[in-house]
Amino acid sequence: MAAAHGYPGTARRGDEITLPQDRAQAWVVQAGTAERDGRLETAGGRVLGVVGEGGDQRAALAAAYGLLAEVRFDGLIARRDIGGGVPATQE
Repeated sequence: MAAAHGYPGTARRGDEITLPQDRAQAWVVQAGTAERDGRLETAGGRVLGVVGEGGDQRAALAAAYGLLAEVRFDGLIARRDIGGGVPATQE
């Protein structure tokens, strides 16, 4: 999960989002996003979900977190505690 600056409190809105290309075993699901003037930007606390699949939980997490590492927006908080990962970090 990619969260906006200020999450879980008042999340900042309006930061431009750059998404990587989806992969065969991982993809991005939009949640708190908006499109303004042809660009994608943050519009809520939990901005994006990144889903991975694999032969087991470890492989699925690796696929998801690999794609999450390529998501870009100012103030991004990478929630690595969801899906059995490790504690959240700010990037």
